[in-house]
Amino acid sequence: MNKAQETALKELQDIQLQLQELSQRADEILEKHFPDEVVHASAYQVTAFGWSSNPYDSTFATTVKEIEEKMQQEDEEEMEDE
Repeated sequence: MNKAQETALKELQDIQLQLQELSQRADEILEKHFPDEVVHASAYQVTAFGWSSNPYDSTFATTVKEIEEKMQQEDEEEMEDE
């Protein structure tokens, strides 16, 4: 993994964290100001920004995880070659 890829992955991870924080904030706002909408919002995961409970969905979170795994595998292969 080169330095640019490391930086890019870190940025993607930061974005993923921001999405999780925004999701939590949206849930809080819905619960406080629009309690009648919480059941519907929860049932359809409308505030699940970047991920899904369906393991077959491609999401931002699954894409970041795949990149992390690929880069880790490449690092391990490089270490074996040394």
